[in-house]
Amino acid sequence: QVSGLQCDCCEMWQRVWNFTKRHRRKLILGAVFTGGSLYAWRVLWPKIQALLEFQKLLQDADEELTKTAAGNRAARYKHKQQVSDDHARGALSEVRRRHHSCFSVEERHAAVRQVQSSDKAARLAAFQALQVEILARTVSAAYTLNMILLLHRVEFNIIGREEGPMADSNVGEAGPPDGPSNGKDDSAVVHTAFLDSMRYLEEDGVKQVAQAVRNAVLACAEREGLGPGTVMTADVLERFCLDACEEANGETLTKSIVALILPESIDEAVVSGHQKVKAFLDEARDFLESKQFMEVFRTATAGTVRRLVALLGDEGSTDVTHWEQYGLRGAPFASGGSCPLAKLCGPLTNLSNQVLTPSNGDGEEDFVARFASEPTVNALCEALNTLEA
Repeated sequence: QVSGLQCDCCEMWQRVWNFTKRHRRKLILGAVFTGGSLYAWRVLWPKIQALLEFQKLLQDADEELTKTAAGNRAARYKHKQQVSDDHARGALSEVRRRHHSCFSVEERHAAVRQVQSSDKAARLAAFQALQVEILARTVSAAYTLNMILLLHRVEFNIIGREEGPMADSNVGEAGPPDGPSNGKDDSAVVHTAFLDSMRYLEEDGVKQVAQAVRNAVLACAEREGLGPGTVMTADVLERFCLDACEEANGETLTKSIVALILPESIDEAVVSGHQKVKAFLDEARDFLESKQFMEVFRTATAGTVRRLVALLGDEGSTDVTHWEQYGLRGAPFASGGSCPLAKLCGPLTNLSNQVLTPSNGDGEEDFVARFASEPTVNALCEALNTLEA
């Protein structure tokens, strides 16, 4: 029995051996595959999982960096616009002094008081001269404010576009152009010199704007036949001021915008040997002559004019004593009201002061902040900020 069992075992193993010889390649491949799968499951798969998790972390980090970079760019852009407007605010007090000196409102008031009441013709002429001067000063203040603010936005976005962090943080910190400099200091010198070019508009340009607007207001007043007794409503005053702005645009924007704001005559004093400043000036001049700049200036100025008129109506002061000083019982255009043009001389004089006021203290209207909220202004600055120099 034992011998028979051994024979059976030998026969079985012989069959197994023969099967193995016949299918040895398949068995070897199967063993390798099985062993490799087991090895991959126990050793490689944890490593692959770790790699996939690491790649996921890298992807998340990259997305976060992209969002952060976009947020930083947006924050820098917003800061740049704020710095531009604050820089303009700093100049407004002196601009207002120069601007108002171009108008003889006080002298016209004195002339009205000196005319004998019995001389009606002379008194009417004196009143008409006064009303033209007050209307011109008011419209010119709105015109000047928006021109200065827009020029600041153009120049600040040109220099701020060069660097990631705000280049304007160095403005005013550099030494003279011919002194020793390193990269950062030299950049600050260039930027300071470029921004200094805005002084022309704030000094000589203001006088030219005042004269152009006075001529426009006088032409419109003669065309409309305005007189001290002309009944004015909010719509009538708004239309008149907007017409005067368009009349002035024909003399300033379409004919000599660059000569008014950044004439080439200032190059020698401003450039001071820095060709980069010259390149900045030329780029700014190209932009000033663009259709987009002109349209944005028209829109922003019209917005200021409309706000001025609104402050004489329901959106104006509710303090009765504020209006009593002008001989009025309340806002002249409140609830769709009207009044003679002569009654608007005092309120318009006050508003022309507010327009060129640096801050909105004492509850006064902040016209700079209103300019900054104008959508077309932001669109213009975004376009300029993304342009290649």
